[in-house]
Amino acid sequence: MKSNKVVLLLALGTLMLIEPAMMLYDKQVETVTAEKKNTNAQKTKLSDSQIIKNLGVKKVANSDNDKLTAKYANIVKQQHYTWENPYIKVNPYENSPLTALMVFHTDKPAKISYRVIGKTENTTIENKVKGYQAAHQVPIVGLYAGYDNSVEVTMTDQAGKKQVKVVKIKTSKLPSWISKFPIKVTVNDKSKMNLGSNELTVLNRSTKQTFAVDGDGEVRWYYLRWNQHIFEQLDNGHILLFNKIKSGDEQYNMLVETDYLGRVYRQFSFDKTLGKSYSGEGVSLVHHDVVEMSNGNWLLTVHDGSKYVEDTIAELDPNTGKIVKVIDFKKIFPESMYKKVQYKNLCKRL
Repeated sequence: MKSNKVVLLLALGTLMLIEPAMMLYDKQVETVTAEKKNTNAQKTKLSDSQIIKNLGVKKVANSDNDKLTAKYANIVKQQHYTWENPYIKVNPYENSPLTALMVFHTDKPAKISYRVIGKTENTTIENKVKGYQAAHQVPIVGLYAGYDNSVEVTMTDQAGKKQVKVVKIKTSKLPSWISKFPIKVTVNDKSKMNLGSNELTVLNRSTKQTFAVDGDGEVRWYYLRWNQHIFEQLDNGHILLFNKIKSGDEQYNMLVETDYLGRVYRQFSFDKTLGKSYSGEGVSLVHHDVVEMSNGNWLLTVHDGSKYVEDTIAELDPNTGKIVKVIDFKKIFPESMYKKVQYKNLCKRL
């Protein structure tokens, strides 16, 4: 599927202003505490090797995801589906309900593009698959929820001859935790939203599901796994998220490289006891930011397992799953900057 990567450019808050309602906790100051499971939790500074050990990063297989990938590859190989009668699977990886995978075979190489027809002016979402090929896996992104979507698909052969057809793709309604999220569009200049490049606005909440909306505030993409803080688009078109695998889990501890269809390419778990020095709900062991480096490694802001939190950077090699370097800011800044750490829990999870 290398040539069929989904490249969906998502602009965060630059094209329209959205005002979600925020609810605040009582301004109660909670101190940093430690649980007995973390034997380093009372220490101030740790060695780099101890921090790496505390992080406990492990590359984790995803057998269910791999079975689905193999299933679709087999459908392609069998060549049972044609341009006239394509295979279409909504939510193909069971993580991204407003997407679909379209599979078919053509006798001659052709390139494919599509348009998810918008409900209003300047909300049609377009995308294309790079290159000419005979075996087609078309990733369709940008469907409306609870709607019988019209998707215009164009096939162009190497002589420039085009064929166009419209397929109907029906989707389920939004889950309540997204449909009840208060969205009010107060600034809307859709003429500047280049939906030819699929620019949407991402709402990456502190907890629960990440989703994206168009110029009308309509949800056109969302991800089912609970995600916290992290949404980073990589150079290869994939995205990095930081997940809970189950919504009932206490902590977010899985760094996931996925795409907009929900296919998981790599995922890495972190030791769940690492954040136990932190008093609060929904602890995220990688907090707030990930950056892709020029060498392909990822810089992560992490807890280090000491009695202080959110003050260490780790460099992860995604090919090996190993932490190759850490920077502990307690070893850089004077003690007066961190010895009386407290935090205020101001925002209630939505």
